[in-house]
Amino acid sequence: MKQILLPLFSFFILSFQAQDDTKKFDVGISYSLTHDGNYYNTPFSLSANYHIKSFENVSLKAGFRTFWYMTKDFFSGDFSDQWAFNPNISGNYQFSDSKLNVYLSLGYYYSQFELKGLSELDVNNILIQETPIDKTISNNGFTITPGIQFHFTSSFFADLNYTYISAKDNNTKGNFTDGLFNIGFGLRF
Repeated sequence: MKQILLPLFSFFILSFQAQDDTKKFDVGISYSLTHDGNYYNTPFSLSANYHIKSFENVSLKAGFRTFWYMTKDFFSGDFSDQWAFNPNISGNYQFSDSKLNVYLSLGYYYSQFELKGLSELDVNNILIQETPIDKTISNNGFTITPGIQFHFTSSFFADLNYTYISAKDNNTKGNFTDGLFNIGFGLRF
């Protein structure tokens, strides 16, 4: 998957010249109001986008988002905080004479966390001892994010989006999905 997305991401960046608009970067912070996980609180996310090209009311952006999932108190001794990374490409539509724009983002998803101090039974040992384990768990997959932005000024906006995550656990080979309903704010410069 990485071998496909990295060249595709590079192609989009190199094949388009930057738009004439002087504000080419967006940075934002958001908080998820929903999360399907049992071990982690709803995540915060930070994002950065570069405006690659504009065609009248439509624009193309390349972006990177990171998620920080804090461990729920009950599990804090067993799990590390989880970090997730999401390089993406998005198409945006700016409504004429409006402060609203809508977007759709497609991206790659990678997350990692540590299992700490859990134990598993050693069935080969006659005394059946518990052996502590420390494991790194990683997941990879894709994201689809439809969203809407309201621009208070040309530099400050509110962002509301739904991030659908479909990923595979690289250790168990099991699949999982998650849905994050995010609200946040950002700056354009």
